Amino acid sequence: AHNYYLNILAETGVLGLAAYLLLWSVTFGQTWWLLRRLAWPQRGVALGLLAAWTALTVHHLLDNLYVNNLYLHLGVMLGILQLLARENESGVYSR
Repeated sequence: AHNYYLNILAETGVLGLAAYLLLWSVTFGQTWWLLRRLAWPQRGVALGLLAAWTALTVHHLLDNLYVNNLYLHLGVMLGILQLLARENESGVYSR
């Protein structure tokens, strides 16, 4: 299927789709939360991550963007998000 969400639904069922959407919801939520709390330039990094998540989510409505090694890019971006969260907890880059 060209719609990735329908593909997940067909392959894993409602539970799999719900888990996938929950994963992205938590990712969006954490990025948005950090975006509002970080100072510049870390806020710019969080904004870039939010733009990447949004582009990927919208693109999945029309086509399957998962190509070879895309999971590495997603893993690096999730790692950067966790690094920003840890720096925010320690107060290194807070406003």
